[in-house]
Amino acid sequence: MSGAGLSDAGMTGVDQIVHGHWWMVGCAVLYLVWWCVFFAPTPAGEKPSPAGLLNATGVVCILGAVVCGGLAVQQMVAGMAGLGRTVVSGLWIDLGCIALYGVLLAITVRFFDRPVTTELALFCAWTALELNVANHLAAQPAVAGAAVVLLVVLTLATLAACTVCYTLYYRLPYVQSFWDGCIPLALVGVVSAVIALAL
Repeated sequence: MSGAGLSDAGMTGVDQIVHGHWWMVGCAVLYLVWWCVFFAPTPAGEKPSPAGLLNATGVVCILGAVVCGGLAVQQMVAGMAGLGRTVVSGLWIDLGCIALYGVLLAITVRFFDRPVTTELALFCAWTALELNVANHLAAQPAVAGAAVVLLVVLTLATLAACTVCYTLYYRLPYVQSFWDGCIPLALVGVVSAVIALAL
């Protein structure tokens, strides 16, 4: 089985990539709910203290987000394997994103005194995943070039916006930092839905 042939589940590689993006939407939504449960400011502008059912809901949401994220990656990787061909070696994309992470990390720490947290690594890993998807799709004659260009543009624009939010987060008052933290989650969810629909 090769190219855009059917997978064991009866889906083409493109189908699996689309499904993976819908799982990513679910991941972003659940992550956003968890964020709101545990970090949405109280009317007094303070950090909330969820308890009981609300606390349990938040925990279930973050666990669900992890599961959905894992399924998203699994589906997209399986879809890429089903498509097979690429325009360039995926190794160059992976190495480029690792180098980009190093550059962004150095800039945010050196020039903005940003404490190192996992979010920047996740942004760069997500970028590598999406650029690899674009790399595989671009080699498929049946996939519209406009859809591939849209994927690349949205991915890079989202990375830029997420990096700005990451840099600003600890510089903002609590209420503003909460909303700043919402933006990357919402962006990834919306962009994933747009890509799924475009494909």
